[in-house]
Amino acid sequence: MERKMKHEKFMERLVRVFREAELPPALMLFVPPLMLAELPRITVPEIRAVLYLQQMVVDDPAGLLAVKKLLEYCNQEGGTDG
Repeated sequence: MERKMKHEKFMERLVRVFREAELPPALMLFVPPLMLAELPRITVPEIRAVLYLQQMVVDDPAGLLAVKKLLEYCNQEGGTDG
């Protein structure tokens, strides 16, 4: 008997982790690494993903497009908190 489990998409989980910590998901672009490490139920790959997103924004002048897409994604997920 095969059990099908619903797997959360990586970005959905990351947004959920921030919301559970009562932080706006858009804060992930500005939160310092030490604060990330203190979030409950955040994993090392998720911390690395956040740091990667932050670096993309710093390195790429078009990084603001990434920020815009992230904010749109967060708002589509049912919250306008960030």
